[in-house]
Amino acid sequence: MTYGCTDDIRDAISGLSYAQLARKPISELTGWNGALIENNPGSVKFAAPLLIAHGDENGLVPSVASDALAARLCDLGQVLEYRLFDKGGAMLNGEPAQEVGAWIDARFAGEAMPSEPSTSRSDAVKYEVCG
Repeated sequence: MTYGCTDDIRDAISGLSYAQLARKPISELTGWNGALIENNPGSVKFAAPLLIAHGDENGLVPSVASDALAARLCDLGQVLEYRLFDKGGAMLNGEPAQEVGAWIDARFAGEAMPSEPSTSRSDAVKYEVCG
C-alpha cells in the first residue's frame, strides 16, 4: 500500500475477501460512519470554483456518479462547471485535457467562472454551469 500503484494493490488483494483483509467487522470500527459522511463529496459548498471533467467511457466511475455529484453541488449553490467528454476514459487526453488545463490556467489568472455554458468553448457532449 505504501509503495504500490493502483494496479499493484489491486493485484495483491485480488481474490481476497473482506474477512481476509480486515482485522474486525466494519460495524466495529469507531468513527467509520462519521468519516464516510465527512468525506462524502457533494455535501458541503466551498468558496473555490470547481470543474468536474468526466470521460463517458470511464470504466472505473460511471458518468451517472458525476451527474449526481454535479446536481447535488449545484443544489447547494456551488460554483462549478461540469463537462462530460465523448469517448473519454479514466484519463482524459487530447482536447479534453487541453480544456481542463485551460480552465485551471484561467482560474489562476483570476478570470471569473462563466455564468452559462458556451458550446463554442468545449468539445464536451454535456456541459453545464451553475452557481
